[in-house]
Amino acid sequence: MAWPIRLLLGILTASIGAFGAYEFVGHPEDREDPLCALARDDFKMNCSILAAPGVYQGGAIVNVSMPSGEISKVGFPILQILGSSCAVGPTVPDFATFKEQPGQSVAFGRREFTVGRNASIGARLKVPEADFDLQAGPNVSDLRSVVLSADSAQVFTVDQTALQDTINACSIRTACTNNISANQGIVTRLLVAKNLQYSVKDKDGAVFPLEMAVKKGLISVGAQAGRKSRSSADLSTGADMVFAVEISRPSQFNFAACQSPLKILKVTGRAKVRAVTKTDIVDEQESSTDKEAAARVTYTLPASERINDNDSIDSAEARAVAKWSMGAGGSTILLDSNVFAASGMRYHSMTQNPKATYASSSATTELVLRADVVNRDLLSKELVLTLNIDLKKNVSITRYQLLRDLMVTLPNGESRNVPAIWDAGDKRGEFSLGKIEPGQLIGVSFTRAVTRTSASNDDKGFSDERLIVSFELK
Repeated sequence: MAWPIRLLLGILTASIGAFGAYEFVGHPEDREDPLCALARDDFKMNCSILAAPGVYQGGAIVNVSMPSGEISKVGFPILQILGSSCAVGPTVPDFATFKEQPGQSVAFGRREFTVGRNASIGARLKVPEADFDLQAGPNVSDLRSVVLSADSAQVFTVDQTALQDTINACSIRTACTNNISANQGIVTRLLVAKNLQYSVKDKDGAVFPLEMAVKKGLISVGAQAGRKSRSSADLSTGADMVFAVEISRPSQFNFAACQSPLKILKVTGRAKVRAVTKTDIVDEQESSTDKEAAARVTYTLPASERINDNDSIDSAEARAVAKWSMGAGGSTILLDSNVFAASGMRYHSMTQNPKATYASSSATTELVLRADVVNRDLLSKELVLTLNIDLKKNVSITRYQLLRDLMVTLPNGESRNVPAIWDAGDKRGEFSLGKIEPGQLIGVSFTRAVTRTSASNDDKGFSDERLIVSFELK
């Protein structure tokens, strides 16, 4: 659906209706910029410097200083929070690129800006400001006006929900978000002149493409400092150019969600459990992601194998439960294992051995995980893995390996193993994983397995364990 255009201050040179072309002829310093008027009145957007759409991509932060209730012209971005200097970890998702919104457009028409007769050679022309300068050429006395024409004014937007999800996922360095002020904002909507073309009219009314006007010395095209200038050929044949933006204020985004210099961006893996009794009664289960996996088996001695009817029978049983989850703060993984194994027992009074094992059992949990860890700090740091264990039943061993196959994988594919031997008497285990550079993401993979068996008549192997795996920068 097309949106109506309000024709504002200017001199109409043709009666063309709401969607036709019209000319603004006059001195820009004396009249309101009609592009800004269109942005404000029909789209409620901030007028901006003319620029290629890519200038405002990547989470562009711009200064917005204006009196309450008014719209002012927005300048070039001072920062792109999804750009290479701020984004960390995986490639920036494609929502950082603006998408066209069907039905949100109007005809742009033809807009003519008169050049003052007292303009001097090299003077910057007062036409809508862009990422290039239009300057008066050596034959400025023959120059009368600059004409802008385009097919339409089209709205483009980014997915703000996805943008917030990226912020929440700590994919942006804290240093890039901590200093965003209330007078700044993120560009989330664009108004683009589709196929915008520049032409120049001389004193005799002849109209020339911009490239030809440069050759004739009517104007010259200069680049603004630090900006890539479009060529006169580009501007003559037409290009999509932003002339208005919509700003989302910092208060609309939860930048405080991620303040830690280290973040686990993603954890992948599986939980696998196995329960066995009487050697051939087996239950195995495997679960992906952080879902719980559980297995359980039991076996009771049949009556045909009892010595007499007075035998008292305990069933053989094995059960295993395993699960992993993320801890608070985004730098901790919780590994939970619950295993139980009890042999089958029978009690009778007709023999010298009143107690006997008729079936043994075993239970095993296995958590195989990979964590992608990113350094959000501005400095190179040492990445350290720490282990804390909460054993609800004490174990008698003094030294064992809590993690198997602990491996660090660098972005270039290089991998190295790290031994993770734990002294059970220690409150915490600490293992250096090597240096991690600013913005670098490395993978840390490992396996945690817990097994209990019913090895003797008196043994009922039971363990309810939580292993806390944490990452720190030092």
